[in-house]
Amino acid sequence: DGTGLTEIGGVSTPDSTLDWSPDGSKIVFESYAHTGREILVINVDGSGETALTNDANDDKEPAWSQDGSKIAFSSNRDGDQKIFSMNADGSDVTAINDTSAGSAPAWSPDGLKIAFSSDRSGSGEIYVVNADGTDLTRLTDNESSVERTRWSADGLNITFSSDRSGSGEIYVVNA
Repeated sequence: DGTGLTEIGGVSTPDSTLDWSPDGSKIVFESYAHTGREILVINVDGSGETALTNDANDDKEPAWSQDGSKIAFSSNRDGDQKIFSMNADGSDVTAINDTSAGSAPAWSPDGLKIAFSSDRSGSGEIYVVNADGTDLTRLTDNESSVERTRWSADGLNITFSSDRSGSGEIYVVNA
């Protein structure tokens, strides 16, 4: 209903992508807080702001896993834009895809897969990979840009935005 507007931002201002933790107690976000774009987390009451990454890389687009134990994000920390995952406390950062060009990660409802967009084929496409980085599968063949992947609650479909017909539209594809 629009009531209860409360600013919870701390020292670091979110620049773009943010996501609620599954238990609703925290928000993860990207910010140019200290050394470059990085991933931070804050309690919903505005306390406890903590940098999860802090290494002058382009860490962005954080997304919580469904059980709250992991956060996926995109980064160029290896010289190429890839999808990474880390523990919710920022430890154990691991590359999920071994080739370049990955953005907009989204966890499947069961936490076993990650969908993301990539232009590794020369055009923007949707890919799905197991959370351990195995079994990379290309889902689309559009020759256009794609962004903002999200899974349906039942895990059967993935939504994304695209400009494949000349302007921004929303699409759904079978997972």
